[in-house]
Amino acid sequence: MNDNSKKKQFHIFSAGKNIGETYKVAVKNYSIDRIIVFVEIPNNRKNSPDTESINEILKALKDLEVQANQIGIEFLQIKVFENDINDVMEQVFKLRDEYPDASFYFNLTGGRKVLALNLFTTAIWIGGFPYYIDINGGKIEFNIPRIAPEELQNNRNLLKILGIVHDSTTNIEKYVKVSDVYDALARNYEPPNNINNNGRYKLPRGTLSKWIRKLIENGLLTEEYLGNNHKSKYLTITRDGEFALIFFSNK
Repeated sequence: MNDNSKKKQFHIFSAGKNIGETYKVAVKNYSIDRIIVFVEIPNNRKNSPDTESINEILKALKDLEVQANQIGIEFLQIKVFENDINDVMEQVFKLRDEYPDASFYFNLTGGRKVLALNLFTTAIWIGGFPYYIDINGGKIEFNIPRIAPEELQNNRNLLKILGIVHDSTTNIEKYVKVSDVYDALARNYEPPNNINNNGRYKLPRGTLSKWIRKLIENGLLTEEYLGNNHKSKYLTITRDGEFALIFFSNK
């Protein structure tokens, strides 16, 4: 089962003078293990922050470090060159390589827009989880498909699996048996390479298991046993799975 809640959560923030307020909302919504603040090094352009603004940001960062440490959240600052996406990506990739088992969340609320956009772009590259805190303290998450679009478009069976799980799970029935998914897909199975099977090409159970595993690993489905019955596995679709189903079904 692919469960991000069991991984360490590293939250990357772009530095801004209101970062403390953003943190207060984020820590209520997420289990944060480490805060990593990206601070830009000004390049002396006319639109670079003035001294007063820089001092406000530095004070906000010190206050945030104290707040985070008080509840056991690690705090780290990383300096990057202003408007340099290569530097941003290099620093994030270093973190990912050092902590390959961590989940990376990107808080895009504070700081300059260019840095926020560079962080969002980086989140796409590493399969991160970008989000924004709005003016009323609400959390807005941005869904990033965690599977290559070509895979979903070239193998329509993957979309059919998502559709079966989606249609089989309602407010009453939140899970569907893998065996039921097999029965439903077998009735509408598209063999590989467009083979004309004349009804004789049966869906291999191992093939279904491989496809389900791919969808789980990419965060589109979750799988678990229910209760004490460890013979039957059950599936449910994630929010990212619903997004992928809606988006790619019309392609």
